[in-house]
Amino acid sequence: RSRSSSSGALTSIPASYQTVTFLHGYPTCSYDFYPLIRRLLDTRQIVARLLLIDMLGFGDSDKGKGEARCSIQQHANVVQSIWDKFDITQSHLVVHGVGVSVAQELLTREPKGRLDSCQLGKIIWLNGSVFHDLYRTPKLQQALMRPLTGWIAARSLSAQSLASELASWFSKQRPASKQFLSDAYTSLRHRKGKQIQHKLCKFMKEQARYRYVWQGALELAMRADPARMLFIWGMQDPLAGSQIAAELHNRYDKYGLKIHEHWDLGHWPHVEDPERVADAIAVFLLEPYVPRERVQQRVNSQDGVERTDLSRVSVLNGVLRSSIQLQRRRLASDADGSVSDGPTGSGAMEEQRLSSGTAVEGLKAPRTNSVPQIQTPTEGRFGCRSIRELSGAGGSEALMEDPEGARDLLLLGDTGAGR
Repeated sequence: RSRSSSSGALTSIPASYQTVTFLHGYPTCSYDFYPLIRRLLDTRQIVARLLLIDMLGFGDSDKGKGEARCSIQQHANVVQSIWDKFDITQSHLVVHGVGVSVAQELLTREPKGRLDSCQLGKIIWLNGSVFHDLYRTPKLQQALMRPLTGWIAARSLSAQSLASELASWFSKQRPASKQFLSDAYTSLRHRKGKQIQHKLCKFMKEQARYRYVWQGALELAMRADPARMLFIWGMQDPLAGSQIAAELHNRYDKYGLKIHEHWDLGHWPHVEDPERVADAIAVFLLEPYVPRERVQQRVNSQDGVERTDLSRVSVLNGVLRSSIQLQRRRLASDADGSVSDGPTGSGAMEEQRLSSGTAVEGLKAPRTNSVPQIQTPTEGRFGCRSIRELSGAGGSEALMEDPEGARDLLLLGDTGAGR
């Protein structure tokens, strides 16, 4: 198990390791990525620290009171606070559903210098409402968003109605499993989450309000550095499927768009075919990449970024190491310069980039909050017990066990008796 210093840094994890942050979609939690993580652990294709976050209102995180706590801006604040907590200077992103909008909000802050000392690396986009005008709102969200009867629809939501809705989001070739539908309802009900589903759906209003801002941020990022973007798209998604992919081609083909279109997958590519998605992610992250210099505006010291209390956010932090053969191959490639990217790019420069961060001048220091303790999974609420509750008896022991000591799992959470 990793030990933490007084500053919260994970001292046993080398700074040269890549960090990959996973942001889930609606209405589930980070447990969606369980099949994907299993594939990455089995193949050991990348050197990475994996960070899985249950956003506020989802999964094991606090449900809270009020819609502002579950807004896209607040989700982005939570992600930045977690990066600060673990002293992460650079992170890749794997985003899906609501996480797509959170990634767009982070891209909006990047040119303004509001990402503090953490830089965004590569971003892998799974199905989500990149273009809100083309997103087809499902019947479930339409019922929950009604101003007068939304709370009634939330409280009357049953396992059968949720399963029927979510099953329609899968492709015909790869239908949803009963285990996934059961896990989705379990995570939705966890800690009285069903009672606030009408509040969680209010992110749709934000997507409509800020759609041009977020689309402009993605346009700017694609124009500046398209090599760090990869889209993995399920074309049978009834919500954000082929129509979103067509618009991506229409807008970003001129910048060198990288997109994998899967006509046999639906809204959850990482659940329907985790092997194919995991292999594509591993290959993309292993590609040599040197970020281009990004323009950042100087931020007035009076406009500091407000942080959130981390004790209310559930985080699963793990380490994934590659095989010795892959490490030797990368070292050999760096030695002969075969992975150079341009006149100044190399594998060694990529490792240097991953281990160093650039602080933004002029930022006001974030407000100090109470620092939660770091617990082992067996002591925390989102540890073995929570995942076992979601996956059924004996369904997740393989994820938690690590006989070779290849990864460390930590929990950032509350230590109260109620947790």
